[in-house]
Amino acid sequence: DWPFSFVNVGHRLIAMNGDTTSFIWDGVLANNLYTLGIAGPAAAPVVAAGAAGNLNGAYRWAYLYRDSVNDVNSALSPFSTSLNLAALQATVTVLASTNPRVNQIQIFRTRSTGQAPMRLVSTVANAGAAIPDNVGDIALGAFPQEGGQPPNTRFGAVFNGTFFLFNSPQGERFSRLHFSNPGRIEEFPAANFIDFDESDGGPATGLNVVANQLVTNKQHKTMHLVGTSPDNYAQQTPVAKRGMNWAYGGVLVDDALVYADKEAPYIYDASQNRKIADDDNICPVQGSWNNIINASDSAATLSYIGDEVIAMHLPRRRQVLFSCADRNDTRTAANENTQCLVWNYGQAGQPWALYDFGFDSWGIWRDNFSGNETVVFVNHAADGWVFV
Repeated sequence: DWPFSFVNVGHRLIAMNGDTTSFIWDGVLANNLYTLGIAGPAAAPVVAAGAAGNLNGAYRWAYLYRDSVNDVNSALSPFSTSLNLAALQATVTVLASTNPRVNQIQIFRTRSTGQAPMRLVSTVANAGAAIPDNVGDIALGAFPQEGGQPPNTRFGAVFNGTFFLFNSPQGERFSRLHFSNPGRIEEFPAANFIDFDESDGGPATGLNVVANQLVTNKQHKTMHLVGTSPDNYAQQTPVAKRGMNWAYGGVLVDDALVYADKEAPYIYDASQNRKIADDDNICPVQGSWNNIINASDSAATLSYIGDEVIAMHLPRRRQVLFSCADRNDTRTAANENTQCLVWNYGQAGQPWALYDFGFDSWGIWRDNFSGNETVVFVNHAADGWVFV
């Protein structure tokens, strides 16, 4: 199970971890915590001929669920079977959504040719019912604003009014960048994504907005989005050969992304991607960065906890902390994260320091409320040590 990461979008908070469904909360009421997006109807509507009416031709129907309070739509249901009518009405039977936020159902229909696109027939309350359709072709309403529930992902960011999600699906050999409808952060049509071959940079490890660029991190590559809208989004263009070593291995410092690569700590400011230097010496602690993390190009060792560097930014202290492990440390078989590397980026001279926390790996938490930036280090061995 992964810890949740959070994205603040206006007055709403989105939580995701890639293992479970993502959630959205308005920050006001506990019962306003919802699953992100709305799942669409799984079954097509059932249609039948009705009384005398205005429909002449071969028609098909579909419907979607809607939260009109927050203006969020689901994906369309599957299309119904074709129904041939001659001066008749139709009856469209739909199923209600069990999602408590859904309060409406919108029903759509083709014109007499039976071919998409569909247009709005009516909007009704969220209830299973047989709905009459006697709307002539010329009186049909708008095209559907089709949404869709986003997949479970670990990384999210809002860029130019669009919500982006980045992940490497479990068991798959690729990474996928999903994007919402512009300005509609809970609607993810099924076709809104860009795929990356996992052999090109490894699995996804991060997603950030850096100096007005959407930057995707993979384990061995850092890239940024090209294109200005869903109509012209394209395969991303690499801006560096270096990538974020592990998820949670990078932090934003001012307008730059500071992250741990397998070779060294790196900084990307949208114009260049470079090692963090101290008098031309990378991390002058224990001789080299390769002695601090369990660096390896072998895919068989990428799962070692020693490779899973966690980063934390302490802006008041002007520090970046990296959890790490000396690959020569024999205290644990997996070379787990037993050490903390500190970059005092506001300090001249020798801004690096290394601290040893002993046996087993650790997680970190920062107190954001007291103003003191108290940092808690948790050893997750059976003895459960806690350092402050």
